[in-house]
Amino acid sequence: VLLLLVDALSMGIALAWTVGFLVVLLAMLIPNLRLHARVSALRLLEMLFWALRIHLAFLLLGEPIDFSVSTAVAIAGMSTQLVPFLGNGLGLREWVTGLLAGLLAGTSLGQALAAELLIRAAELLVVLPAGVMGSLWIRNRRPVSGD
Repeated sequence: VLLLLVDALSMGIALAWTVGFLVVLLAMLIPNLRLHARVSALRLLEMLFWALRIHLAFLLLGEPIDFSVSTAVAIAGMSTQLVPFLGNGLGLREWVTGLLAGLLAGTSLGQALAAELLIRAAELLVVLPAGVMGSLWIRNRRPVSGD
């Protein structure tokens, strides 16, 4: 039953990616929908990059998973960020990744948690220096006359 679920998930996610990109392309042809199409395209690309990060994290840990499972885990992880009282889904995203990857790909909870923590560490390596540089740039800006 689990294998049928994973196969259906693979086909469904492939269909969703295809339909999503086709809808965005069609919307680009309608002048009133161009802005919406651009925003939708950015969200689809964001989801794609989330799925790639998850896929690469599992590969780095020696536990390769199917890309459709990576996409499902990415969607669930992105959804955890909508919980208002948890900043960036902290803690919840790790457990959702661990449980969902274990259910869909058969990985151990420890491997899945390690993959998500690897992603969090990589995020920190990018976000902290970027935040410090941005703060320094803002501090060193001189106000424009007339402000």
